[in-house]
Amino acid sequence: MSRKFIATILAASLAVTSISATPAAAGDDNLKKFLLGAGTLLIIGSALENGKAQVVIKDKDDKYAHGYGHGYGYKKYKKKKRKISKVLPRYCLRRIETRRGDVRMFGKRCLQRNYRHADWLPQDCKIRVKTWRHGHRVTRVGYKPRCLRHYGYRVEGGRRHY
Repeated sequence: MSRKFIATILAASLAVTSISATPAAAGDDNLKKFLLGAGTLLIIGSALENGKAQVVIKDKDDKYAHGYGHGYGYKKYKKKKRKISKVLPRYCLRRIETRRGDVRMFGKRCLQRNYRHADWLPQDCKIRVKTWRHGHRVTRVGYKPRCLRHYGYRVEGGRRHY
């Protein structure tokens, strides 16, 4: 049975028995008995409430010491890191001819279409290359492969020097 239910029945029985046992007479004795009974009920009620308190065990690392000392809730405090794939698609690696020679780079537009985290690539690796396309001067934007490798990115597939 519930503790609150038992406490309620106990309080009601004490109140009824104290009223029925005394004759109908006015005086200070009735007030004293009533206050004594109410105080007793308060003490019993608070003792029942204190019995419900959860035991907390202090440990060296207090933020993990919940429950019964078995590390309850440890995963709740662990920070989850976002896992970013650092594998770039091989077909975005281009060789572009310029007046000064060939330049190898990952095309920005190809990466935006085929690599989910293209917006988070390091800006230090970004390059602009001027070239000719269909008789017009064009500026192509991309990323240096060696610089990206320095930041931990790699090309999808087997090993290839770049």
